[in-house]
Amino acid sequence: MMERREFIQACTVLLGSTVLPMGCGQSGSSGDSEENFSLPDLSRSRWVDIPDTTFSVSHDSFGVIDMTMTAIDDEIYDPVTDQFSVVLTGPDNPLFDEGVYQVYNSSLGYIELYLQPGDAGAGTQNYRTLFSLLQA
Repeated sequence: MMERREFIQACTVLLGSTVLPMGCGQSGSSGDSEENFSLPDLSRSRWVDIPDTTFSVSHDSFGVIDMTMTAIDDEIYDPVTDQFSVVLTGPDNPLFDEGVYQVYNSSLGYIELYLQPGDAGAGTQNYRTLFSLLQA
């Protein structure tokens, strides 16, 4: 059985990024018992294995907008964490505000990501999400 401290460490993502699987709230609304609960693998190596796939990002006003992962950058500040950032590129309109969005990817399933708008190009807009995952 997973201890509360291990659960919190597993869910912790530093650098202002939030990544929690759906149903990972305090209420336990996922219906799974603590013994059956497992977090998705969101390590850097998992992201490297899924280049050029579609990420469907849900927005309350705009509906679902498809984006593509265009970069994975190393961000190493602490040797006991897996630190990296992922860049998703979508259309320049609509522009998503910085915040948490529900994202679906066929390999990762449903996750929530904290997206920060970044560089814009000809008809495109980049969004960055930062990860700092504690290593086991």
